[in-house]
Amino acid sequence: MSVITSHGTKTLLPRRDPEQFWDSVRARYAAEDRRRWKSLAMLTLTEAVGWPPERVALAFGVTSRQVNRGVDATRDALRMKFRPEREGNPEREGTEDRAAPAG
Repeated sequence: MSVITSHGTKTLLPRRDPEQFWDSVRARYAAEDRRRWKSLAMLTLTEAVGWPPERVALAFGVTSRQVNRGVDATRDALRMKFRPEREGNPEREGTEDRAAPAG
């Protein structure tokens, strides 16, 4: 599996080595941000493990509504971070650091 970063760089995500996968996620998305890691954990527990939001909420000491909102927000953030760039879409994350063409 591979993803395209916001800068258009293709990155391979390993399927067999979970440590390599999480190292890639950490380097490109979460870094040392505790809130992003918490959100990724909630997403993983609901999507990959199949825990219902109520169980995830108990594990994290939040409400199931907060879990649902957090999972949706994390899913959207990951889509934005790793989707390919398209022309005419200045709202993309990371595009503000690019110089506009002189014209």
